[in-house]
Amino acid sequence: MIFTCAPNFRDLGGLPVTSGGRVRPGLLYRSEAIATPPVDEAQALAALGIRFVCDLRSARERDLTAGHWPGSGATVLPMDVIADFRAAADPFAAMRADPGEAGATALMIATYDALPAACAPHLATLFNRLLEGDTPLLIHCTAGKDRTGFVVAMLLHALGVSDEAIMADYLRSGDCPNPAVTATTRQIMEAGLGGPVEERALDALTCARAAYLEASHARILHDHGSLAAYLRDAADLDDARRARLAAALVEQRRDI
Repeated sequence: MIFTCAPNFRDLGGLPVTSGGRVRPGLLYRSEAIATPPVDEAQALAALGIRFVCDLRSARERDLTAGHWPGSGATVLPMDVIADFRAAADPFAAMRADPGEAGATALMIATYDALPAACAPHLATLFNRLLEGDTPLLIHCTAGKDRTGFVVAMLLHALGVSDEAIMADYLRSGDCPNPAVTATTRQIMEAGLGGPVEERALDALTCARAAYLEASHARILHDHGSLAAYLRDAADLDDARRARLAAALVEQRRDI
């Protein structure tokens, strides 16, 4: 089902892992912030039985726009990842220098360069909850693309999903634009820049591009040497814990 209240909402189940299995369906979901849904969508979302919601938005974002989750059984854990351009010391610097597409792209590359450090304090909490069986799980931020994209990529890597499948899932977030998110981004940028934002620049801010996620990967390799080392450093995810995580969240080929 496609949710009009959250066009980027999707199940990560079915993604292939290099062992030959796949991520178990019905356990891991990703999304943008969920607006108040119509009745039929609220019922469909509630039927998923989400138990744990990982909210990557800043406190200010949560104050401005309360998240909506149908059903009362989910534990919402705020994680306050504030690495995006709204939280930077001078979030509009790149676009003041160049208000066009190039400046917007530079802003996004800088955002993704900062995400590994910004998310590191929260990954251990996320993996601990998963190891404790807190599923089904929903991971979301405001747009469901940048912070969510990075955290989901790290989770899928920990499960052994191939790099190609991780990137394909990330790029899907650009296929389902949310008009509300686009409008909010436009308002934020126009207020910060004191004038209209070029359409090509707005597209660079709101789309998913391989170069963005690759910037996070490059930062990890520079600082840690490998993704595995980053997950050990950031989330205490050694080989034994990764094996336990995969046992809980991955179906092997014989189960398919």
